Amino acid sequence: KQIIQMKRLYATLSQVNQTIVRVKDHADLYQSICDVSTKFGEFALAWIGILDTESGDIKPVAASGLDLAQWPFPQVNIHKGDLKNGLAATAMRTSKVVTSDDVAIDERTKQSQASIINYDYHSTAIVPFQLRGATIGILSLVSKEAELFKAQDEILLLKEMGGDISFALDNMQVEKQREQAVKEVIESEERFQKAFHSGPVGLA
Repeated sequence: KQIIQMKRLYATLSQVNQTIVRVKDHADLYQSICDVSTKFGEFALAWIGILDTESGDIKPVAASGLDLAQWPFPQVNIHKGDLKNGLAATAMRTSKVVTSDDVAIDERTKQSQASIINYDYHSTAIVPFQLRGATIGILSLVSKEAELFKAQDEILLLKEMGGDISFALDNMQVEKQREQAVKEVIESEERFQKAFHSGPVGLA
């Protein structure tokens, strides 16, 4: 069982890395990661939540296995509410991978078990990721099998996955800033050219 799970995680990590190379947009990146996680990792649900720093809410922005438009789970807030000490909030606050052998009976998920039980979810891993050193979101991987994330090697793979997503986001930010700088230079040159050609003859 552990060998099979490791193979799934390796396959998921490989596909995530291929996605990182190919995708250049945040929304596409998040959705693609969720899609490959359910396809190659064979998870029942994969979703990504982004932290709203003002409210403390972790807002789902991409998912595979459930429809975001009909999201069945209560809102997670890292500062207040019944879920502030749950898996997602803890992973976000600590910037560490958090796992559960079985969310259906885990004390940390007690407040959301009424909705969880409808989907027969069990093992869960919450993988935080960062942008420029600050944790901004989490990837949640959910399985209908119990006790999947018990080996240290599995935790290391999940950490690597979070690190790779963080690396991709940092690169996207750098590229965005580079493109903005190039745009500003072009606009500045265009303004100069316009002023030069529309100015008095003596300017020449």
